[in-house]
Amino acid sequence: MEFVSLNSGSNGNAYYVGTANGGMLIDAGLSAKATLERLHTAGLEMDQVHALVISHEHSDHLYGVKALSGRYKLPVYCSAGIS
Repeated sequence: MEFVSLNSGSNGNAYYVGTANGGMLIDAGLSAKATLERLHTAGLEMDQVHALVISHEHSDHLYGVKALSGRYKLPVYCSAGIS
């Protein structure tokens, strides 16, 4: 199991959790472009991401959800309160 912090803070939160076979992003608070750049820097690519899990509905946790889920056809898992 690998845990990679792509960013943590009020300007955006995003973490990759997975194995060599793939994993998920927990939170997507960065732009899609910044997420891709940070994944690449960490030696990861979007084809390794199989889902987005959103912890809560603050913008610094979900800013890039629409772009990432739409572009890469990723399922999004979140509580009912997140629209």
